[in-house]
Amino acid sequence: MKRILFFILILLIAGAKAQITAPGFPASSLEKKIVRTPVIIITPPAQTNQKEGIKQPLLAAIILDTDINYMQQAHLTVLENGDKIYRLAITSKDAKALNVLYDDFNIPEGGKLFIYDPSKTQLHGAYTSINNSINKNFTHDYITGDQLVIEYNEPANVTETKIHINQIGYFLRDGEETSLSAECEVNINCPEGDNWQDEKKGVVRLLIKNGNQIFWCSGSLVNNTGLDCAPYVLSAEHCTNGTNQQDNDASIVYFGYECSSCAGTSGDATKTMVGFNIVAKATGSDFILLRLKTEIPDNYEPYFNGWKKDDATFGSGVSIHHPDSDVKKISTYSTNLFSTSIPLGITNGYWGVIWSSTSNGHGITEGGSSGSPIFNKDGLIIGTLTGGNSFCSTPTETDYYGKLSAHWDQNGSIPSKRLLDFLDPSGAGSSELKGTYKPCTNSVSELTFDEIKVWPNPSSTMLNIKIEHTNFIKPTIILNDLMGKVIFKQQLSTSNNFLIKIPTSKFSNGNYILSISTPSISTHQSIIIAR
Repeated sequence: MKRILFFILILLIAGAKAQITAPGFPASSLEKKIVRTPVIIITPPAQTNQKEGIKQPLLAAIILDTDINYMQQAHLTVLENGDKIYRLAITSKDAKALNVLYDDFNIPEGGKLFIYDPSKTQLHGAYTSINNSINKNFTHDYITGDQLVIEYNEPANVTETKIHINQIGYFLRDGEETSLSAECEVNINCPEGDNWQDEKKGVVRLLIKNGNQIFWCSGSLVNNTGLDCAPYVLSAEHCTNGTNQQDNDASIVYFGYECSSCAGTSGDATKTMVGFNIVAKATGSDFILLRLKTEIPDNYEPYFNGWKKDDATFGSGVSIHHPDSDVKKISTYSTNLFSTSIPLGITNGYWGVIWSSTSNGHGITEGGSSGSPIFNKDGLIIGTLTGGNSFCSTPTETDYYGKLSAHWDQNGSIPSKRLLDFLDPSGAGSSELKGTYKPCTNSVSELTFDEIKVWPNPSSTMLNIKIEHTNFIKPTIILNDLMGKVIFKQQLSTSNNFLIKIPTSKFSNGNYILSISTPSISTHQSIIIAR
């Protein structure tokens, strides 16, 4: 069945807190005696349900209801100093992975919760009081395999801990399994991705709970004219169609899940956040705008992608996505996008795209790519993926992206059905906005670098520029003569340490202006060329 038909079917039948962990390790790691941990056995989903689930390209896991009072059912060890270690294992036969959903979760100050596999090769935590939420719901990333252990370390004299488990996620697919996506896909860190190293940092993998199932999708952080780093994620409406707030609170967002090389197959999936609120959505162009519960940690290096809301001729660009929940991939187009429609959608509210073959493959889209951004050549989002017919066997079949112009204000006049009110809160009427790292400001001020060195000045044959900055940036170097003519321009790759050499032997003697700028900050310096 073509993917687009599956996505339409979803539209027809449907209508926490940051995953920040504290340092530490399980207290049981210091124990010398062997403790027999009690095991709760969860009956797996029926085979017919598993077989049907595997056929759904977005489905990651099936939810199993349970009723586990952890503090009563876990094994308790009391240490000599009065501190306590609770341990409980949960298993469900042949699961590719498991995760746990809590409906009454409160960790007091000093308490630490850890999740690991029996061999302790996978470890999540410590989860502490900072992970408590008002609604008392909580979840965490999954553990690969069909058994996990939950360990809680409680200080002496603490009695307010509440840990109740109401559901288990039984994964039919392991999201960290290698080479999940099709063989023609292209890793983001192949040469095809060299010019997209900022934009990729805004693309996220989504694990979305929807009733008794969990699905994979993709999305992107987006900038807004308020320039406040609001943690908005743009994706596809069909990814969350039918979810309630409890589902949204138990959904997970993954940052920076990519392979560091062109040929590799694995990545770091530890940068996560849990829970979001839906602020706007519409089925007509298939978009949803999510707002994460808290600010994104700086060490995640979030990049808030820019956007262009007006239709134009777009002849080249890329999509960055997580096909089949795999590490980030890049698909490239080099022919004009065309306006088109899909059943139940806004007339001409979609871009049709034909993917191009590149040096390392022929990028397409798959289940799990839904909601991913498509960029124009300037790195601005112009749409989000709904579905399509591209496969490795038919890579030039059409894929369909809901237009950002349709998301903007064509689904209705109320804020909850359009992007306008959230991406242009200042009312600037901007037709486009550049992407940015933190701080999300477009004011022009002097750069605060750890160091800028320009030498020799005056210069005769070579001008050296050294830039150091605490944050990763992508500066543009421009040299103008006094009439304003650009005689040298180069945009540097993202880094926090640069050394660039500009040959000046062919430049005329005289005064020049050197500018170093990013989308938000800039500095200028007078340069003399003399021989």
